[in-house]
Amino acid sequence: MTQLVAETLKVALVGAGSLGSALLAHLEGAVQDGASLSIAAWDVDQGGSDAVAVREADCWILAVESGATCDILEALAAERRSPVRILNAGKALDPGSGRRSSVLAAEALGDRLEGYAVLAGAIRAEGLRRGSRLHATIASRSRDADRWARALFRPQYIDLEFSADLIGVEFASAFGTVLALAAGIAKGAGVGACAQARLMTSLLCELADLAISLGADTDTFSLRSRVWTAEVCLSGTAATPSREFGVLLGRGFSVDEALAASSHWDSGIEGYQTACALGRLMDARPPGKLCGVFELVVGARTLVETLDGWFGGAR
Repeated sequence: MTQLVAETLKVALVGAGSLGSALLAHLEGAVQDGASLSIAAWDVDQGGSDAVAVREADCWILAVESGATCDILEALAAERRSPVRILNAGKALDPGSGRRSSVLAAEALGDRLEGYAVLAGAIRAEGLRRGSRLHATIASRSRDADRWARALFRPQYIDLEFSADLIGVEFASAFGTVLALAAGIAKGAGVGACAQARLMTSLLCELADLAISLGADTDTFSLRSRVWTAEVCLSGTAATPSREFGVLLGRGFSVDEALAASSHWDSGIEGYQTACALGRLMDARPPGKLCGVFELVVGARTLVETLDGWFGGAR
């Protein structure tokens, strides 16, 4: 069997839930294939004996909901003295500040952050568990991340591409969950297919323009971009937590009622968290139809007002 790296890389998977469990199984399969990895897993809710191994790992893989990312990074950084690399599989922005996860990591670790990469695209727990052929993007400012992050995955199951546009890929991954949320709202409200397509087209343009204004590369939000097109396709077709949460809102649930009804999703509602962050990104109301998403989830608009703002009487 092919050995992927010359030295054993000590990897710690931080998190639990369906994605964390699927990633752990994938890593264990990579070891069986001959990858030189030493794996520890830490459930942030349960702790356990592997917490020491996590602190001593060369690389942390974060599979936690984005609303908890800041606190978890600060807790891990408090006991970390040596440099560490991070691969983040989370999608959303920090809901309280609108900051990207790479910014949170840099603030928590400072010069101890040896490398940072994000895993984005069509990576879903069920696909990993089934052994489906998946496509994903590794994004980092450092090309070296393409080497160490790629070594974590089984090439026969995941086709990886590299992007140096870390800012853009983080926004693409997060904004895809907002598209899913909006698509779910429209579906739950019984909006027709043509009106849904018109809404998604408008939101695609607004989200791309917002990301580019915040430093993303234009190419990352083109239709030739694998990561953006994957997020767009998932938002319209997959039964993601964000989409299902949106369906409940579209049926008339309040935000609190929809969150309570969605508590079985162990990964959190990334679309809700990112939608809450939209106002922080702009220091004002988001533009156009995005404003409807933001104001609905923060309670500034009713569902009827949101749908009227999106569609008028044509839905």
